[in-house]
Amino acid sequence: QRQKDEINRQRAEKQKQLLINNAETRFGYDQSHKVIKSFKRNTICLGMPKKMVDFLKGKKFNLKRTVTKKGTTERYNYQSYISSRGNTKYRLEVDFRDGLVIKFQDL
Repeated sequence: QRQKDEINRQRAEKQKQLLINNAETRFGYDQSHKVIKSFKRNTICLGMPKKMVDFLKGKKFNLKRTVTKKGTTERYNYQSYISSRGNTKYRLEVDFRDGLVIKFQDL
């Protein structure tokens, strides 16, 4: 079991490094950029790409899309749980424009 856990940890670290490299290449972020620093601390921030948020927060739910002249905004919920009344609730709501975080809030 320990060996399996170690392999999974190494895979996650490798995937995390690939996402950092992609952000550096695609968006011109460097190691000192706030998005990279936040990602390394396992927290989301404004300007973070959707793939990084997905990696940190897991599966996304309930896409709500708004299309305007300014662009397309997508809203997702993350971290689902079942309430005491048996309803599905979410802990986090994140808005993206052009694949980058523009707003997030705890629910």
